[in-house]
Amino acid sequence: MKKEESEDLDFKKKWRDEHLKTLSAFANSTGGELILGQDDKRNVVGIDNWEKLLEDIPSKIREKLGLTPSVQCAEIDSKKVIILEIEPSHT
Repeated sequence: MKKEESEDLDFKKKWRDEHLKTLSAFANSTGGELILGQDDKRNVVGIDNWEKLLEDIPSKIREKLGLTPSVQCAEIDSKKVIILEIEPSHT
């Protein structure tokens, strides 16, 4: 990925529930993307348990935030990353 971190793009090495705050902030502004498996310097580190996370994360986001994210798995440099996209909330 060639993009830099910004107010609508964030990179995280792995999933932590504290990232729900970032996703909520995206929803309360113009939306955004959270990329799991990439560090702040854009180094791809990959996600080991990506299959489980693809099931667990969307459910957690819907349960805790009431949002339905777009969740995709991609491969960069032969490593899996998860891309979570949140649209702006209009409620």
